[in-house]
Amino acid sequence: MGLVIGTAIPIGMQTAFMVLLRLLVRFNVLIAFAFTWVNNPLTLVPMYYIFYLIGSISLGKPPAKNFQDFQVLFKPIIEADGLREVCAQLLTLGGDFLSRWFVGAFVSAIPLGLTSYFISLRFLKSRQQKKALLQEAPQNLAMGKN
Repeated sequence: MGLVIGTAIPIGMQTAFMVLLRLLVRFNVLIAFAFTWVNNPLTLVPMYYIFYLIGSISLGKPPAKNFQDFQVLFKPIIEADGLREVCAQLLTLGGDFLSRWFVGAFVSAIPLGLTSYFISLRFLKSRQQKKALLQEAPQNLAMGKN
């Protein structure tokens, strides 16, 4: 859930969205919160630009902004103080731009979220098996088993 929220929901709105989503779906909020940090001030603009490009391609529209223009557009959003200001700055970008970004973000978020889920699940199962073996080892030694 954290990667899905971290990629599909604009920064500044992620925590509020996670709290609302938690009312509907059961997940570990602390782990999800940690995974939302996939975007940060260093990765934010490149990630969002890639989402914009993916959305443009998905909607069959040529990208209207290059990376430098995109950086200029997103600077007020990155520097915004609080959720209200982030929302206000996002709305100034316009519907066409936001629709491209949201489509790209969700097209990216679904496979990222599913992939991270299965990788995490595999890691957790492997860890649990190792832990069980370590707990059985002293008992096996005491009984003379190898």
